[in-house]
Amino acid sequence: METLKRRFVQLTVIIRYVLCLCYVKIFHINHPEVWLISERGDDARDNGYAFYEYMKKNHPEIAFKYIISKKSQDFNRIAKEHLLIYRSWRHFIYFLTSKVLISAHVMGYSPEFRMFQKLDKNNLVFIKGKKVFLQHGISKDDSPGLYKDATKLDLFICGAKPEYDYVNKHFGYTNHEVVYTGLARYDNLKNTHQKYILLMPTWREYLFHLNNTEFQKSEYYKTYQSLINNKKLIHFLETNNYQLIFYPHYEIQKHLHLFSKSSKNVTIANIKDYFVPDLLRGCELLITDYSSVYFDVAYLEKPVLYFQFDYEEYRRKHYKEGYFSYQRDGFGPILKTEDDVVKGIIKCREQDFKVPKKYQERTNRFFLYHDKKNSERIYNEILRILDGGRE
Repeated sequence: METLKRRFVQLTVIIRYVLCLCYVKIFHINHPEVWLISERGDDARDNGYAFYEYMKKNHPEIAFKYIISKKSQDFNRIAKEHLLIYRSWRHFIYFLTSKVLISAHVMGYSPEFRMFQKLDKNNLVFIKGKKVFLQHGISKDDSPGLYKDATKLDLFICGAKPEYDYVNKHFGYTNHEVVYTGLARYDNLKNTHQKYILLMPTWREYLFHLNNTEFQKSEYYKTYQSLINNKKLIHFLETNNYQLIFYPHYEIQKHLHLFSKSSKNVTIANIKDYFVPDLLRGCELLITDYSSVYFDVAYLEKPVLYFQFDYEEYRRKHYKEGYFSYQRDGFGPILKTEDDVVKGIIKCREQDFKVPKKYQERTNRFFLYHDKKNSERIYNEILRILDGGRE
């Protein structure tokens, strides 16, 4: 049923896209000065939103719009004069005719980003604007979906020097299409230090289409369900008056209701009530697996634990390893078992949540920019590609 619904939505989007494409061609519609900014149409809390905030404050002379759904919990974050309603007729028209298309996701400014990624790869998307990829997080793995032949991007923003070197060398872009500016949201990173530990695992491609019953049989579900109810962990949380916030990836949130807890010191956090940048700023410690959010936490000079119980399966079925080796480059220890995770948490508390020297040194080598000017650099790079310049 869910698949049929998704296919119907996609069919509707395709029909509207074709109609708008014909309308634009016949009546010579154009919006040569407009910059579109987005994430994926239903949120405003990542690099797209951070860049939008920069533009609103520093470049009101630019005609820019932010794409967001009326149903989004972030709808009121966007000023009325900048609103472009997701999947409205105006959205289709501006998508086809705007000067610059900016998103934290490939084709995030389109009316259906996954479908339009495939259409674009097959040369079936006819847009006029320069395509700017702000990224959702720092790329660390070998991701064919981000190669030049898959995305046809005009500008690929990188958040760290090693990432820039790797993408520039392996993803098929020219030297001038990939740039190291730092991520837009890093300009707003600032520690608030609240008494909670953040458990934020990423998604798995091979779990994406599972129904609830199938998902509950997965090792992913069983592992995290067990961890958030671990008796030793709960004792630690309650004794020290700490909260554990469990916030799975956006693509896993549809299964969130399947998880249960046995302590009031554990929060199962949904995307509607929690803002990821705030969670990252406030945590004392991050526990993740492979999610790129650990770069944000390391940037804030806070400790990270990697819980990688399924490393071989993840590499085989999801992403292959890129330039970043967790053993060589990681910002914290790699843990394989639930018991090791609990011991790791207790050890971090005993160390007053200070980052050990060797991990701090790795962080310092990884990030070169700490000047709060990432969005400014991104803006200048967009101007460069609009001017047709290479340097």
